[in-house]
Amino acid sequence: MHRPTVTLHDTIAAVCPIECVSVERWDDRSTWRVTVAPEATAEQRSAAETVMRTFDPSAVAAAASSLPGETPRPATIVVQAAAPDAALSARVAQLEALLDALATEARRTP
Repeated sequence: MHRPTVTLHDTIAAVCPIECVSVERWDDRSTWRVTVAPEATAEQRSAAETVMRTFDPSAVAAAASSLPGETPRPATIVVQAAAPDAALSARVAQLEALLDALATEARRTP
């Protein structure tokens, strides 16, 4: 079973300090909430907002369905900040590499 709320939380937390994330209905983004930590910078808040705008829960479902015995499907989560700093860009690159590695491993597992 996929856990898109956990993935959304972790994706936002990678670019911005947060307190919590909640989603009432995946098909209605107006019900998605993130509580940003008080120490978050403007750039980090912007990055969190970008994740909220661009996060694709169906990509999480596609990655989860790429388990052994099922046909792998590509999954992409796009995170772009309006004005990313070097540390944020490095973290996004790490997350993209991790997603690629997980997708590759899922395809290899018999």
